[in-house]
Amino acid sequence: MSDSAARTVDQQRDDEVVRILGCFKLNPFEILSLDPETCTNEDIKLNYRKKSLLIHPDKCHHPEAQTAFDLLKKAEVDAKTDERKAFITKLLLEARFEVSKEQGLKPDSDKLKKEYKPLVEQKLKKILIDIEWRKRKLQKLELEREGAEASKKEEEINERKRKVQEQKQWDEGREARVGSWRTFLNKKSKKKGGNFKPPKSGPK
Repeated sequence: MSDSAARTVDQQRDDEVVRILGCFKLNPFEILSLDPETCTNEDIKLNYRKKSLLIHPDKCHHPEAQTAFDLLKKAEVDAKTDERKAFITKLLLEARFEVSKEQGLKPDSDKLKKEYKPLVEQKLKKILIDIEWRKRKLQKLELEREGAEASKKEEEINERKRKVQEQKQWDEGREARVGSWRTFLNKKSKKKGGNFKPPKSGPK
Protein backbone atom coordinates (compact mmCIF):
# COMPACT_ATOMS: atom_id res chain seq x y z
CA MET A 1 0.00 0.00 0.00
CA SER A 2 1.37 3.40 -0.99
CA ASP A 3 1.86 6.21 1.53
CA SER A 4 -1.03 8.19 0.03
CA ALA A 5 -3.33 5.15 0.21
CA ALA A 6 -2.27 4.50 3.79
CA ARG A 7 -2.95 8.12 4.68
CA THR A 8 -6.39 7.83 3.07
CA VAL A 9 -7.26 4.77 5.18
CA ASP A 10 -5.95 6.48 8.31
CA GLN A 11 -8.04 9.53 7.48
CA GLN A 12 -11.11 7.32 7.06
CA ARG A 13 -10.44 5.79 10.46
CA ASP A 14 -10.04 9.20 12.08
CA ASP A 15 -13.13 10.56 10.32
CA GLU A 16 -15.23 7.65 11.57
CA VAL A 17 -13.99 8.15 15.13
CA VAL A 18 -14.89 11.85 14.93
CA ARG A 19 -18.31 11.00 13.44
CA ILE A 20 -19.13 8.51 16.21
CA LEU A 21 -17.99 10.90 18.93
CA GLY A 22 -20.26 13.56 17.41
CA CYS A 23 -23.31 11.29 17.27
CA PHE A 24 -26.24 11.61 19.62
CA LYS A 25 -25.41 9.00 22.25
CA LEU A 26 -29.04 8.16 23.12
CA ASN A 27 -29.72 6.94 19.59
CA PRO A 28 -27.71 3.77 18.82
CA PHE A 29 -28.96 3.70 15.23
CA GLU A 30 -27.36 7.06 14.54
CA ILE A 31 -24.01 5.69 15.71
CA LEU A 32 -24.46 2.64 13.48
CA SER A 33 -25.71 4.74 10.53
CA LEU A 34 -28.89 2.64 10.29
CA ASP A 35 -32.62 3.28 9.98
CA PRO A 36 -34.43 1.69 12.96
CA GLU A 37 -37.59 1.23 10.86
CA THR A 38 -35.98 -0.91 8.18
CA CYS A 39 -32.76 -2.43 9.54
CA THR A 40 -32.52 -6.04 10.66
CA ASN A 41 -30.32 -7.66 13.27
CA GLU A 42 -28.15 -8.86 10.41
CA ASP A 43 -27.75 -5.26 9.22
CA ILE A 44 -26.77 -4.24 12.73
CA LYS A 45 -24.24 -7.07 12.94
CA LEU A 46 -22.67 -6.27 9.56
CA ASN A 47 -22.49 -2.51 10.16
CA TYR A 48 -20.99 -3.03 13.57
CA ARG A 49 -18.36 -5.40 12.18
CA LYS A 50 -17.47 -3.03 9.36
CA LYS A 51 -17.13 0.00 11.61
CA SER A 52 -15.39 -1.86 14.44
CA LEU A 53 -12.68 -3.10 12.06
CA LEU A 54 -12.23 0.46 10.84
CA ILE A 55 -11.84 2.15 14.24
CA HIS A 56 -10.42 -0.68 16.34
CA PRO A 57 -7.80 0.82 18.71
CA ASP A 58 -5.22 -1.68 17.49
CA LYS A 59 -5.48 -0.23 13.98
CA CYS A 60 -6.72 3.31 14.46
CA HIS A 61 -4.24 5.78 15.96
CA HIS A 62 -6.77 8.46 16.84
CA PRO A 63 -6.42 9.34 20.57
CA GLU A 64 -10.17 8.82 21.10
CA ALA A 65 -10.37 5.54 19.17
CA GLN A 66 -11.03 3.48 22.32
CA THR A 67 -13.86 5.78 23.39
CA ALA A 68 -15.46 5.61 19.94
CA PHE A 69 -15.05 1.83 19.88
CA ASP A 70 -16.78 1.50 23.26
CA LEU A 71 -19.66 3.70 22.06
CA LEU A 72 -20.00 1.59 18.92
CA LYS A 73 -20.12 -1.64 20.93
CA LYS A 74 -22.77 -0.24 23.27
CA ALA A 75 -24.78 0.96 20.27
CA GLU A 76 -24.71 -2.53 18.75
CA VAL A 77 -25.97 -4.11 21.98
CA ASP A 78 -28.73 -1.51 22.39
CA ALA A 79 -29.82 -1.65 18.74
CA LYS A 80 -30.17 -5.45 18.84
CA THR A 81 -32.51 -5.19 21.83
CA ASP A 82 -36.07 -5.51 20.52
CA GLU A 83 -37.47 -3.20 23.21
CA ARG A 84 -34.96 -0.45 22.42
CA LYS A 85 -35.51 -0.75 18.68
CA ALA A 86 -39.29 -0.57 19.09
CA PHE A 87 -38.91 2.38 21.45
CA ILE A 88 -36.73 4.39 19.03
CA THR A 89 -39.00 3.51 16.10
CA LYS A 90 -42.07 4.69 18.01
CA LEU A 91 -40.37 7.98 18.91
CA LEU A 92 -39.22 8.42 15.31
CA LEU A 93 -42.85 8.16 14.13
CA GLU A 94 -43.84 10.64 16.84
CA ALA A 95 -41.12 13.05 15.69
CA ARG A 96 -42.18 12.68 12.07
CA PHE A 97 -45.80 13.34 13.01
CA GLU A 98 -44.91 16.51 14.92
CA VAL A 99 -42.80 17.82 12.03
CA SER A 100 -45.61 17.01 9.57
CA LYS A 101 -48.00 19.13 11.62
CA GLU A 102 -45.51 21.99 11.78
CA GLN A 103 -44.85 21.84 8.02
CA GLY A 104 -48.41 21.05 6.92
CA LEU A 105 -47.46 17.72 5.38
CA LYS A 106 -48.83 14.19 5.56
CA PRO A 107 -46.92 12.00 8.08
CA ASP A 108 -46.17 9.40 5.39
CA SER A 109 -45.13 11.78 2.62
CA ASP A 110 -41.84 11.13 0.82
CA LYS A 111 -41.00 14.82 1.12
CA LEU A 112 -41.13 14.52 4.89
CA LYS A 113 -38.88 11.45 4.90
CA LYS A 114 -36.30 12.97 2.56
CA GLU A 115 -36.34 16.76 2.44
CA TYR A 116 -37.32 17.19 6.08
CA LYS A 117 -35.28 14.28 7.42
CA PRO A 118 -32.85 16.59 9.33
CA LEU A 119 -35.81 18.27 11.04
CA VAL A 120 -37.25 14.88 11.98
CA GLU A 121 -33.90 13.75 13.39
CA GLN A 122 -33.64 16.98 15.38
CA LYS A 123 -37.15 16.48 16.72
CA LEU A 124 -36.32 12.86 17.65
CA LYS A 125 -33.23 14.09 19.48
CA LYS A 126 -35.30 16.59 21.45
CA ILE A 127 -37.86 13.93 22.40
CA LEU A 128 -35.11 11.56 23.57
CA ILE A 129 -33.46 14.33 25.59
CA ASP A 130 -36.78 15.21 27.26
CA ILE A 131 -37.38 11.55 28.15
CA GLU A 132 -33.85 11.15 29.49
CA TRP A 133 -34.19 14.36 31.53
CA ARG A 134 -37.45 13.18 33.10
CA LYS A 135 -35.89 9.77 33.76
CA ARG A 136 -32.89 11.30 35.53
CA LYS A 137 -35.14 13.65 37.50
CA LEU A 138 -37.22 10.70 38.73
CA GLN A 139 -34.02 8.80 39.59
CA LYS A 140 -32.77 11.81 41.54
CA LEU A 141 -36.06 12.07 43.45
CA GLU A 142 -35.94 8.35 44.17
CA LEU A 143 -32.36 8.62 45.45
CA GLU A 144 -33.34 11.57 47.64
CA ARG A 145 -36.31 9.59 49.01
CA GLU A 146 -34.09 6.57 49.69
CA GLY A 147 -31.52 8.87 51.29
CA ALA A 148 -34.15 10.42 53.55
CA GLU A 149 -35.38 6.96 54.58
CA ALA A 150 -31.83 5.78 55.23
CA SER A 151 -31.14 8.89 57.29
CA LYS A 152 -34.31 8.34 59.31
CA LYS A 153 -33.40 4.70 59.95
CA GLU A 154 -29.90 5.73 60.99
CA GLU A 155 -31.33 8.27 63.43
CA GLU A 156 -33.63 5.59 64.89
CA ILE A 157 -30.69 3.19 65.26
CA ASN A 158 -28.57 5.88 66.91
CA GLU A 159 -31.43 6.74 69.26
CA ARG A 160 -31.80 3.09 70.27
CA LYS A 161 -28.03 2.86 70.82
CA ARG A 162 -28.14 6.01 72.95
CA LYS A 163 -30.94 4.60 75.11
CA VAL A 164 -29.12 1.27 75.49
CA GLN A 165 -25.95 3.13 76.51
CA GLU A 166 -27.84 5.25 79.02
CA GLN A 167 -29.46 2.14 80.49
CA LYS A 168 -26.07 0.44 80.67
CA GLN A 169 -24.54 3.42 82.46
CA TRP A 170 -27.51 3.54 84.81
CA ASP A 171 -27.18 -0.17 85.60
CA GLU A 172 -23.40 0.12 86.09
CA GLY A 173 -23.88 3.01 88.52
CA ARG A 174 -26.55 1.21 90.52
CA GLU A 175 -24.09 -0.51 92.88
CA ALA A 176 -22.32 2.76 93.53
CA ARG A 177 -25.63 4.49 94.28
CA VAL A 178 -26.77 1.67 96.54
CA GLY A 179 -23.40 1.67 98.34
CA SER A 180 -23.57 5.45 98.86
CA TRP A 181 -27.06 5.15 100.22
CA ARG A 182 -26.04 2.39 102.64
CA THR A 183 -23.07 4.44 103.82
CA PHE A 184 -25.35 7.42 104.36
CA LEU A 185 -27.81 5.32 106.39
CA ASN A 186 -25.02 3.83 108.54
CA LYS A 187 -23.61 7.27 109.31
CA LYS A 188 -27.04 8.56 110.17
CA SER A 189 -27.69 5.60 112.43
CA LYS A 190 -24.35 6.06 114.27
CA LYS A 191 -24.96 9.78 114.66
CA LYS A 192 -28.28 9.18 116.37
CA GLY A 193 -27.20 6.47 118.79
CA GLY A 194 -23.45 6.66 118.96
CA ASN A 195 -23.12 8.69 122.31
CA PHE A 196 -26.00 6.99 124.07
CA LYS A 197 -25.02 4.87 127.06
CA PRO A 198 -27.57 3.04 129.13
CA PRO A 199 -27.62 4.18 132.84
CA LYS A 200 -25.89 2.02 135.40
CA SER A 201 -28.11 0.41 137.93
CA GLY A 202 -27.54 1.86 141.45
CA PRO A 203 -27.41 -0.03 144.78
CA LYS A 204 -30.68 -1.10 146.12
